[in-house]
Amino acid sequence: MTDLADLETRIARLEARTEIAELATRYAIACDEHDIPALTALFTRDAVFDSPNGLMRAAGRDEVI
Repeated sequence: MTDLADLETRIARLEARTEIAELATRYAIACDEHDIPALTALFTRDAVFDSPNGLMRAAGRDEVI
C-alpha cells in the first residue's frame, strides 16, 4: 500500500470513529431531552431493534421509536 493510500485509509477510519461517537452523543442528548423528532432522525427507515433474548423486536423506524 502506498503512503498516500495508507494515509487515506487512516483518515477514513478516524472520520468514521468520529461520526460514530457523534451519533452516540446525539442519541444520548435526544433521549435525555425526550426529543422524539431528533431521536427518530437518527434511525434509518429500515432500522431493526432486537433484544438479546428476542422478547423485544421492532422493525422499521416508526416501530423502533
